[in-house]
Parts: sequence; C-alpha cells; structure tokens
Amino acid sequence: MNTHDAYLATMGRRWSVNPHLSHTRQTLGHHGAAAAIIAHALWPGDAEVLWACIAHDLGESVTGDVPSPAKQDNPELALMLTSIEAAALDAMGIRYQPSDRLDLVDRLEAYLWMTHHAAPQRLTPEWRKSLAWIEGMAIEQGVPVANAVQVILSDARKSAGVADVAPVARGWWQRVWERFKTAMTPLHERPGQIGFSSTAERSIEACDQAWREGALSNWLDANPYRPDSIEYPHWEDGFASTKGERA
Repeated sequence: MNTHDAYLATMGRRWSVNPHLSHTRQTLGHHGAAAAIIAHALWPGDAEVLWACIAHDLGESVTGDVPSPAKQDNPELALMLTSIEAAALDAMGIRYQPSDRLDLVDRLEAYLWMTHHAAPQRLTPEWRKSLAWIEGMAIEQGVPVANAVQVILSDARKSAGVADVAPVARGWWQRVWERFKTAMTPLHERPGQIGFSSTAERSIEACDQAWREGALSNWLDANPYRPDSIEYPHWEDGFASTKGERA
C-alpha cells in the first residue's frame, strides 16, 4: 500500500457541493473512522468491515464527493465515477470487501452527521428515505443490530436537541419493514448496486417471533427512543436483560 498517498486521501472533503452540509468540512478520514467506530460497536471483531469503513471512500479524493442524487439520476455518471475511484484505490494499493454491513454503517454515519449539523434536513424526502433504508437494512442484519441502531439514532437526536417522537412500539417492525421495501424498490433497478439477501423476509419473521416470545416486548413497550425518555437500556448490556426493569 502507498501509505503516503492513502494518508493524503483521508484529507479529501465530503459534502463539498451539498448546500446544507458543505460548511461542516467533514473529511474522508473522519467519515471512515466514524463509520469504523459504529461498525465495531455493531459487530465486534469483524476486522474486514473495519478496514472497509476506513478505505471505501478514499477514491473520492480524486473525483470529489459527488452527491448521491446526481449519481442516482445519471447511472452512466455513477459507473464512470466508480471506475475512476476504483483506479485511484488500485494506485494506492488499497483493497476492501464491499458488504451489506459496510453499506449500513456508511449510510448511518452520513445520517448522524446530518442530524448533528443540519437537523432540519431530516424532514426532507431524501433524508426520510435514507432513514427508512437504514432502519430496514438494520432489520435485515437481525434483531440485536436493529435495536442497537435505534439506540444510536436516539442518542444522536437527543444530542442534537431534536424532539422527534418514535412510533409506538407495537407493530413497529412491520411499519419499518414496509418503509424499507418502498425505499429499496428503485435501488434494485440501478446498475452497480449490491443486492440484498433472500433472508430479508426471514429477518422480519425473526423480529416477530422475538416479539411473541417476549424478548422485545418490555423494552419496546417502554418506547426508549423517545427523546424525553430519561433512561433507556443500552444495547451493549443485552436487550433481553432489560426485561422487567420497567413497569
């Protein structure tokens, strides 16, 4: 690996043409490190995804951070940028493994950055769609990850002073899943997108089963995502252990 070039690449700017976030001056290195922290929290010991978080956007040091809507509306541009960025990574001697886990933390970190620096944007259709994607993809990763992502989002909203109120617990999984399927429909039609596994439907069934078995009912009935909630169980302590802690 060309360490010097890779190091310089971390200084590339994100959000450079986003009118709501260009002032924040986030770098590629900051994004990669923040995504890696989230990935380590969700999947301790997965060194492959940690490296992918650090490396995946360094090719943008050559192309710049082209907004997602521009790439979505212009598939040929998206493929050209992907090719240029891949060549830049090759020149640096960088290889990483794309994965659903990487996609989740990549999008989640962007949403957290927006929440902290331009919170009103969360109400726009683009960011609402992004949130639906994040929640749905988290469900596909399984109940513990879905729960952990909700706590991460709740912490970010509270830190940013956002007074969003989460949906009531009962039926929450089903509503999130419906939003996810709606948000994902056009993505399956775009070239170069990583497909989603056939286990997705089984993931939501697993959530339903956990609900029926009572593993989630106490925790979700307490609605810990509400920003006015003084206490809520931290996912690293294990969600099942929270049963009986609240009235």
